[in-house]
Amino acid sequence: MDAIITVLGLILLTLFFIFLNQNRDVDELGLPLKLIGYYTLGIFNLKINGLLIPLGFIISLFIKPAANRKIKRISSAAGLLVMLIVQLF
Repeated sequence: MDAIITVLGLILLTLFFIFLNQNRDVDELGLPLKLIGYYTLGIFNLKINGLLIPLGFIISLFIKPAANRKIKRISSAAGLLVMLIVQLF
């Protein structure tokens, strides 16, 4: 059952990245990899004495991309959401 959930999650994540890539504002070299990077940054967290600090998401708020700012923020927020869901379950 865990394998099915993992595969389903990967399929949904791939479709999400494809959707974001198609809704870009400006053509940008290497955008799919940048979206994956922002997503990974959004997932990064730090636990101190049981307190969960979304350090990667906070860092991503200070990054000011020149192009496709909206979809990069959405990708980072999706990483934060997945991190929170994983922590709850």
